[in-house]
Amino acid sequence: MILISGLAYNLLIKYIMANDQNKKFLTGLPSWLFIGAVAVLFPVFALMTAESVNRLKKTTTRLLVEKGAALIRSFEAGTRTGMMHTGRGGGRFRLQHLLTETAKQPDIVHILVTDIKGRIVAHDEQNQIGKIYSDKLDLEKIFSLNIVQSRVLSKPGKQTIFEVFRKFSPPHGPPGGSHPMMLMTDPPPPDEPCEANSKDKNCKDQSRWIIFIGLDMSSVEEIQKEETRQIVIVGVILLIIGLAGVILLFIVQNHRLSEIRSLRKQVEKNQRLASIVMLAAGVAHEIRNPLSSIKGFATYFKERYRDVPEDQHIADIMIQETDRMNRVVSQLLEFARPLRIIKRTVCLNTLVKDSLKLIERQAHEKHIEIRTTLLPQSEQINLDPDKLNQLLLNLYLNAIEAMSDGGLLSVSVSKEKKGILIQVSDNGCGIRKEDLAHVFDPYFTTKSSGTGLGLAIVNNIVEAHEGKISIDSNAGKGTIVSIFLPILNRDSTD
Repeated sequence: MILISGLAYNLLIKYIMANDQNKKFLTGLPSWLFIGAVAVLFPVFALMTAESVNRLKKTTTRLLVEKGAALIRSFEAGTRTGMMHTGRGGGRFRLQHLLTETAKQPDIVHILVTDIKGRIVAHDEQNQIGKIYSDKLDLEKIFSLNIVQSRVLSKPGKQTIFEVFRKFSPPHGPPGGSHPMMLMTDPPPPDEPCEANSKDKNCKDQSRWIIFIGLDMSSVEEIQKEETRQIVIVGVILLIIGLAGVILLFIVQNHRLSEIRSLRKQVEKNQRLASIVMLAAGVAHEIRNPLSSIKGFATYFKERYRDVPEDQHIADIMIQETDRMNRVVSQLLEFARPLRIIKRTVCLNTLVKDSLKLIERQAHEKHIEIRTTLLPQSEQINLDPDKLNQLLLNLYLNAIEAMSDGGLLSVSVSKEKKGILIQVSDNGCGIRKEDLAHVFDPYFTTKSSGTGLGLAIVNNIVEAHEGKISIDSNAGKGTIVSIFLPILNRDSTD
């Protein structure tokens, strides 16, 4: 059973790995899994149930045979108690009377004794004496084997009888007796042979007799039916438990396989991304030198044709686009370069104030109000000030771009139980819900001129500081970026 289940399990696992698009049923697993589990477990439990029922029948048969054998032995032994010593009509055991009395027990259907030819010499019903019984049995063989044998007699519309039979061997008379054990029937059937040394014409030869005892199987059959029903119920319960176990096992296994597939896809994605980043970094590095030359020529022509307004405007456009391209290349190189954090103790309030000075002019030109909520006391924390300044600057620029018609840029710093919470919020255009899950993905952007690397770099900086970042945004209402930085040890450096 264990071997079959193990082989089936391995085959089904391989099938799951090879077939991911199969139809599903209630558990979310392929429908063939349930059919396969039933096909594997049902024969096993069916065989177990059948074996239990067969064992029950064998046990019942053995008990009935033992009961019949005990009755035969007690019946043979009982002949000694009815023995007389001498006299006509005495010295002989009245077997018929013993048969009749014994047959009155509720579980005994009949008791009879036949000779080797099948003629009934004693029966609990006297009208059966002299008739032929069981001519289909090989009485010679039964007599020669001298072992207890049995059979089941089923008659249409009547009770089922379990019959036990063997050679009838009552003990001989008491020591000193001159006659062997004789049976006296009343009246004796005619033409019965006697032993050579017997002078009694009414005697029967006991040396070649067979005894039959019929036992009522009604109560036994009821017990068998009840036990069989219990065995079948237990078998069905075990089958259901086995099916549930197999299905649960495959649910867990399928979950693990799904995690493995997800990790595999993530690894493949990271490998492709790493290859693209390396390629892009190499291209970006080669682009920076031509950009410097283009900006230099644009500046030269701007100075040379100072008196031509149209040329001045074209030169300004060239310089602006060159600067924009240079920022894109710089961000790409920053993202591709391994992030190295150099921590030192700084005042967080001062760091935030200094970072806001860098965007004051841009905010003023777009009519954006800047509002700050800083710590009540100067808090000294250990971090990389350059990286955190870059992080804040990226968030400020994103907020300014989101408020094209003016608005409010809020920066708050608060102390939490295990660290510092920095929040940058705006009341600009916001981010759609379907885009929130991808804002930290490299090269994902909703801006026509964006690179999609700004928030990816911000996320890398936060992770390098062992912090957490989250974004809460509603389209048309604004965005709140929350950054939690744990309070690091002053002497920790990378």
